Amino acid sequence: MKNGATDENMLLGIAAGDAKSFRIFFDTHRNRIYAFILHMVKSREVAEEIVMDVFMRIWQNRELLKGVANIDGFLFKVAYNKSIDFIRAAARTPLLEEALWEEIQPVSDTYADSRLLLRDYQAKLKEAMELLPPKRKQVYVLSREQGFSHEQIADMLDISKNTVNNHIVSSQQFIKEYLIKNLDLSSTAFIAFLISRL
Repeated sequence: MKNGATDENMLLGIAAGDAKSFRIFFDTHRNRIYAFILHMVKSREVAEEIVMDVFMRIWQNRELLKGVANIDGFLFKVAYNKSIDFIRAAARTPLLEEALWEEIQPVSDTYADSRLLLRDYQAKLKEAMELLPPKRKQVYVLSREQGFSHEQIADMLDISKNTVNNHIVSSQQFIKEYLIKNLDLSSTAFIAFLISRL
């Protein structure tokens, strides 16, 4: 209970613009977030950059911390979204993708297979999103790809937060079912992990 109260006070301090509270927050959570991101992107340099991007985003949107009940869940969600943004950008940019995979390890059949699987995942994810009804797709993209909160999306689209939540839950369920049906999850735990974190 004491830790919960301490965390809540720290978040309120950050939300109010207290740089010292933010520094303590950063020092407390940085290593776990770094380890999580490194597990996803497999590059120390990229992971370091994404960590800084994650905390920069949190500081820039610090007023939103007042409504955060689960700080770990919030942090890891932001870290996950930023990591996926990078992976998607790498998949769309040949030079970036090549640089990333060369940094991770020497070329081998195993990693060549992993690259193909990741590309297949991205293609199937795009297919699934294109099959969503227009409004549902719009809400999902605003949430998962652009990082807007449910409240922000509700304001932008002039709908209730409950409607936003329903659209996202329905989209997640449909996309997961589509990916599970169309991907070979036994071939890589990473792809299964990506699906589990949609």
